[in-house]
Amino acid sequence: MIRLALSTGAPVIPVGQWGVHETLPKGDKLPHVFPRRTSAIRVGTESDLEWIRTTENPGQKDLAAATEQVMSEITDLMAPLREGTPPETRFNPAKHR
Repeated sequence: MIRLALSTGAPVIPVGQWGVHETLPKGDKLPHVFPRRTSAIRVGTESDLEWIRTTENPGQKDLAAATEQVMSEITDLMAPLREGTPPETRFNPAKHR
């Protein structure tokens, strides 16, 4: 995502959503439409990535830091949707296959 934004100049807008997992649980082929479920979406403001846009030849660490910045913004958007505080460490799907 960060590489694409850097190469195109597109803004990065963080978005958090919660509730869709109840309508279409992992592994199910058909959605659970009854009883009615609620999903919520929060859209944040554009991420301030000017620091990496002005970096000449950003390296892997720069890209990882920019990704971490955007993921933190998404986490902040998710907290009210999940009605709780986020965990200390973010889930890493690469470590939990």
